[in-house]
Amino acid sequence: MTESLRQKQERFSLEVSRLVVRLHEMGVAARYREVLRTPQQAKLNAAKGVGISNSLHLDGLAADLYLSAGGKSLPETRAAYAVMGELWKSMGVDHRWGGDFRDRRGRPKPDIYHVSIEHGGRK
Repeated sequence: MTESLRQKQERFSLEVSRLVVRLHEMGVAARYREVLRTPQQAKLNAAKGVGISNSLHLDGLAADLYLSAGGKSLPETRAAYAVMGELWKSMGVDHRWGGDFRDRRGRPKPDIYHVSIEHGGRK
């Protein structure tokens, strides 16, 4: 049976909470940066080249997290955030990490803070 958007949103919320707890158990703290985004903000981000207009944030199926350890922010690099990305992807076949994102030409375009669940053909 296919999940409704609401069911997927509820699962996403629960699974992001589990991710934050698992990171905490590893000594990594997570802070929410952005979860829900308005259509207007998505369009502005897309125009600036820092997002897309049909973002999964619009559906409440994406979150951006900042990570820290030992009271200090982790370096804002793909390598530093890879532990979060690999952990997130291991939690479900429809889980996507922004560190793996590519542009339309197939070139890396990472969004290291981003975790999401696929929906409506969007990853």
